Amino acid sequence: MIRSFAFLGLLLCTLAVAGDYQPDPTVKYTFVAQQERSEAPTATEERWVESLIANLRKSGANPSVVYRFSKSVATFAINGSRADDLVFVSRDDPDIYLIVKDQYARFIINFKTQDVSARNYGGSLFIPPSKSLCVLVLDRKDWPPGGIPITSAPENQPTFDGQSVSWH
Repeated sequence: MIRSFAFLGLLLCTLAVAGDYQPDPTVKYTFVAQQERSEAPTATEERWVESLIANLRKSGANPSVVYRFSKSVATFAINGSRADDLVFVSRDDPDIYLIVKDQYARFIINFKTQDVSARNYGGSLFIPPSKSLCVLVLDRKDWPPGGIPITSAPENQPTFDGQSVSWH
C-alpha cells in the first residue's frame, strides 16, 4: 500500500513539471536559414514514403497527416560552434524547420509565427539512410508540427532577426 502511494506521489510530481522547457543559460542556440527552394521529391523518395505509410497501416497505426521535410542548408550552432544535428525544411511551408538529433526532433522553428519549440509531440519521425528527407507522421489532423514552446520558461524569449533566431 505504501509503495502504491509512493509511486502515485512520484508520478504526480513528474506530471507537475511535464511540458515545461528548462533553458540552460550557459547554452546559446543559434539558427540561420538561407533562402531555400523546395524541391520536388524524387521517385525513390516517394516510394520510400509510400512504403513507410503502408507498413505503418499494416502494423495498426493511423497515419492521418504526413509532413515531408527536405535536407536544408541552414546552419545550427551551439555556443557558436556548428552542431552536427540534421536540419530539414518543410516541403509545404519553407518557414518551418526541424532540427533532428539522434532520430528525435530537438527543435522546431517557425519563422512565420516566430516560434521555437523543443521536441516534437504526438508524432513520429522517420529518416531514410540517405538522410535526404525526413517524414513526420501524426495521427491527428488538428496537430501541426510543434512541440513544447521554449517561451514556457518566462525568462527565455527567442530573438528573431530576419531569417536567424537565437535562444537559450
